[in-house]
Amino acid sequence: MAQSALGLALYERTQIPPASSPKDIHLKSDEDFVVMISLDLNEYRRKNHAKIVRKNTSIPEWLNILAEKENINFSQTLTDALKQKLGV
Repeated sequence: MAQSALGLALYERTQIPPASSPKDIHLKSDEDFVVMISLDLNEYRRKNHAKIVRKNTSIPEWLNILAEKENINFSQTLTDALKQKLGV
């Protein structure tokens, strides 16, 4: 839950206070404790904000003919190739 709140705040560029040093946090009671929250913002974006955008691209005609004969999904193929190229 804390990761989702942090991810949403960072993704939406909400103003959040800078991180505090655990040493500087004064607890009010013996039952209170400090929790560190870590977040991979790129992973958060992939899981929670996967808006699809339309891209227009050009390929050689012969490649288009072969791909259409094989019923290849161009959008999925481009997505897979970009993920592989970017290592994500």
